[in-house]
Amino acid sequence: AGYFCFQAFGFFLSAFLLAYVLPRFNAVTQEDKAMLVLMQNFVVYSWAFSFVNCMWYVFYDYLGSVLGQAEGFILFWACLALMLVLATIIASCCDGNFYGGPAAWSKAFANMLCWTINFMAWWGWAQVMTDISDVIPTGPTSWQASVASLGVTIGLTVVTGLVYFFSDP
Repeated sequence: AGYFCFQAFGFFLSAFLLAYVLPRFNAVTQEDKAMLVLMQNFVVYSWAFSFVNCMWYVFYDYLGSVLGQAEGFILFWACLALMLVLATIIASCCDGNFYGGPAAWSKAFANMLCWTINFMAWWGWAQVMTDISDVIPTGPTSWQASVASLGVTIGLTVVTGLVYFFSDP
């Protein structure tokens, strides 16, 4: 319960800093603007990394020990899918902008959500690549792991390119 209280506190503190405190800084010069962006990135990065670590613990470690690692992993990806749906809803309400609307609170929440989605995808794919490496033989003369990693990278690059190609400009 303490872990979840810590995450809730971190969420509200980060949202407060991003939506209320940091927008009030007087960012007139380029140096001030750069410092403001740096502080915003530090807040959202720290929170999202902590939150995704919590989600990994809940789904993969805790529920995975109860239901099975594969089921916990699937639940982790299902949580990411729900966040993608939420991001799509936000974008549809904010003229296609995934980073929120004109209000500071909307921008803060959407920015936190986008970083969380990014980190969850990175965290999940890191586990997929680890699992692939565990299945494929490795060693100084083994080339299969390199080919598999390159294949996954090329496949994801093609999928990403197709999404950009067919999306609305």
